[in-house]
Amino acid sequence: MGPEYTSIYNDAYWPILGPKHPWALALRWLPDEGAAGAESSECVLDSLESTDARGPSLADERPRVLLADDNADMRAYVQRLLAPTFQVTAVADGAAALESVKERRPDLVLADVMMPGLDGFELLRALRADERFNTIPMILLSARAGEESRVEGLEAGADDYVSKPFSARDLVTRVESHVKLARIRRESEDALRNAAQFNEAIVSNMGEVDNQGRVYLHEPRGGGSVRVDI
Repeated sequence: MGPEYTSIYNDAYWPILGPKHPWALALRWLPDEGAAGAESSECVLDSLESTDARGPSLADERPRVLLADDNADMRAYVQRLLAPTFQVTAVADGAAALESVKERRPDLVLADVMMPGLDGFELLRALRADERFNTIPMILLSARAGEESRVEGLEAGADDYVSKPFSARDLVTRVESHVKLARIRRESEDALRNAAQFNEAIVSNMGEVDNQGRVYLHEPRGGGSVRVDI
């Protein structure tokens, strides 16, 4: 997509495809006329260099893990293990965990099976029954070892089942893996959603596809059509 398509995108397709679409990102690099274009390019480069130099803000960008365990010593121990990589919110039972999820959605829930009141399985069922939270990864912790207990937890809808006592490194690795997998799933769903919106825009007479699969977008001001290579 060349510079001449900038106004077309901004006028007609920005509201549909959004600022994270590849076209939008590409257009940010297109120079404007004269010194303004050079200044814009320098600003982009300065921004990238500043980001690299400072690095991400850990307080803002670390994934959030909700930990539910009625044993205070275990809560403190697991919290210490995960704190270098994750923001950890620790609660003492399933009911408090459920309220915490409603207040602020975590990236993963790590819950003990045996807890007073709402136990780990009941918390799991409550989350899976709520369409707002049913995709949150959940790992169950339990003193019950053996394949039967593990299968029971997975069949109930847990993403993983960890028996106590556990290896610190193994637990951290499992949490990291499930958080990453969940992020990949979200990004894939977003990409599919954006593609569906783009296709809908074409079907709605904002563009057309010829018999060779080439896409043409209509100039909203009546200036004809432009071909776009995707």
